[in-house]
Amino acid sequence: MGSVFALLAMVLIFVPEVIYWPFQVAQNETADFLAKRAGVLFIGFATLLIVSRNAKASPARTAICVALSVSMFAMAALGIYEYGRGFAGIGIWVAILTEVVIVSAFLYVDRSERP
Repeated sequence: MGSVFALLAMVLIFVPEVIYWPFQVAQNETADFLAKRAGVLFIGFATLLIVSRNAKASPARTAICVALSVSMFAMAALGIYEYGRGFAGIGIWVAILTEVVIVSAFLYVDRSERP
């Protein structure tokens, strides 16, 4: 999962215009600025996941899974809201579904090895 977040970070930082087309939002300097800043956050998520990928069941691993689940769930909810208000296009649903899958994966991993 860390590599997925790292790839997303690189896209957002170096070619942010790729993300505008599926979401059907306008590209401009402000959007590029915010996309690049979001990319930097995803570098942090990627690093956290890569460094902790072999962590055994523990309170720390639970915290990582819950925190990233909350972040991805919030992204999905925001995507639904933005689609509902007509700001984002139909392509946002690919992101929403991906975010829901990621939430499910983190929650599954967190619960899979609990004693």
